[in-house]
Amino acid sequence: MTSFQDFRLARFLGTLRALTRISRKGLPIGESAPVAACLRAHSSSAILYIATLSALLGATGRTSAADDTPAQAQISWGPERSPYKFATFDCDKQPQKVGLILVEGVIELLHPDDGPDVGSPPEIAIRCDKLIFAKDSKILTRAALSIRTTTSISGAVTVESKRATNGADGTVDATIYNIVTRRSGDNGGNGGKGRNAQTDLQGDWSSDRGGNGGKGGDGDHGNAGGEGASGKRGTNGAPVTLKAGTYGGGTTITLSSPGGDGGKGTRGGQGQYGGGGGNGGNGGNGGNANEVHSASNGGDGGNGGDGGNGGNGGKGGDGGDGGDGGNISILLIVKDKGSPGTPPSEWDMVNEGGKGGEPGLGGAPGAGGKHGKGGSAGCGGAGKNWGPVQWNGSGSCGGPGTPGRDGRNGQAGPAGVYGRDGRTGRKGTWVWGYVDETKEAAK
Repeated sequence: MTSFQDFRLARFLGTLRALTRISRKGLPIGESAPVAACLRAHSSSAILYIATLSALLGATGRTSAADDTPAQAQISWGPERSPYKFATFDCDKQPQKVGLILVEGVIELLHPDDGPDVGSPPEIAIRCDKLIFAKDSKILTRAALSIRTTTSISGAVTVESKRATNGADGTVDATIYNIVTRRSGDNGGNGGKGRNAQTDLQGDWSSDRGGNGGKGGDGDHGNAGGEGASGKRGTNGAPVTLKAGTYGGGTTITLSSPGGDGGKGTRGGQGQYGGGGGNGGNGGNGGNANEVHSASNGGDGGNGGDGGNGGNGGKGGDGGDGGDGGNISILLIVKDKGSPGTPPSEWDMVNEGGKGGEPGLGGAPGAGGKHGKGGSAGCGGAGKNWGPVQWNGSGSCGGPGTPGRDGRNGQAGPAGVYGRDGRTGRKGTWVWGYVDETKEAAK
């Protein structure tokens, strides 16, 4: 049968034959229509169909009492019993031989050995004489699917592979985005006071200059931020293969098995901030003068320490690669080269590779540390006056020391680089052609 009108008639005639030849026992998958349901469904036209049946069978001689050949049964797969779980369904090996499978509605097929942790898809094989898809029907499956019919496949054939999944987005410890400031430099030590001038029984010496302040320590440079996490790869679609002796008139085929999209990469980590520079130490005061010796200058202030440079922002995570599309085949079985079967009227194959995941942005740079301030200069030592008499070498303070210079500010680090875009998955192959099963090929 190549049309739905022929199919409906054949279905009714087959049911009437079954009433007289087979029991009402259910098949392993699907069910036979009970007598009452059949009569209710066709009560308005039962007499006409029975008359037609008598005429058709009488003309062919198949209603004779000598004909004990049981009618080929058909089964229906519908959503009420979905999902159907098996590795192979062979119509010839059922308790009651089946000649036709009717897909009515959206159903799901499961392989008993499949699961979320199974890598390569196991194959579900369906073998029958005829397969018909009713309007708006569809087979969903995670497994690889191979359908072979000796005679025909008809209807609006739709198979959708659910194998491929999108890759997960990258995940990182959120602490890589925390702001961390490195250690600041130590402050410089202060200079000591210069020794005062002295002339007495203990000795005779001039005043000393004040000690210089110590340089402030440099701040530590910031480290680069942590690298972002890469997205996961999308998984591959599963193969789908149809083989039939012919495709019924007006048959359309839509097969879908795309690859999963890659996951997104995460943003790179925050670069560490540079530590601040230490302040310079103050210069020590100069030694004081006495009646004989002059006062000394104060010490120089210490230079401030440089601020540490900020760390680079972390590299963004790479986008995950897209999964590959599943391979799709639509084939005609050629048993007689003189009369090959009819191809489907239309077909559409969707097996693009999954899109690559988006890369993560580069991390924010760390700021540079602030400079340390220069130390103050030490004052000069005091002069020595005694009443109206100004003693030799005394009478004025020593000159001040030089202030220390401020340290250099640390430089901010550069922003992190972007991660790599995920690679688009490979498009699955698709094949339309013939399978030669002629006797010559078999030899």
